[in-house]
Amino acid sequence: MNSKRRTLTCGFIGFLTIFLIVCSLQLPAHAQDGVGNLTSGILDKVLTYLNTIAEAIGRFLVYIINMITGVKLTQLVMPLGYLGEITLMLMAIGILEGAKKVLWLLVWAGWGLIAVRVVIEVMEASSV
Repeated sequence: MNSKRRTLTCGFIGFLTIFLIVCSLQLPAHAQDGVGNLTSGILDKVLTYLNTIAEAIGRFLVYIINMITGVKLTQLVMPLGYLGEITLMLMAIGILEGAKKVLWLLVWAGWGLIAVRVVIEVMEASSV
């Protein structure tokens, strides 16, 4: 349970860090405004970005549903979008958890190969 909580926290921090880096690309424009409230500008950009992504996902899902059923569900664009966005975040966290296991396997294999190489070097040096 603790591992899942840590993975969720790391995933959220990574997700937040990426958004802050993307939003900080426009910091000089905020500094020239003279408003002095830089944090709310970044927060507005992050929330606008999340809303735009949710709307795009929602429109895509409504388009797919309309193609399959022929029923227009225009009022469900934002709810479907936010649900899809949360689902994608959870999938990304799950992928990161699986990737972490693969990376540990690669690290242990690397250490094992280094140890074999050291043993071979020691054996060659002692035989000469």
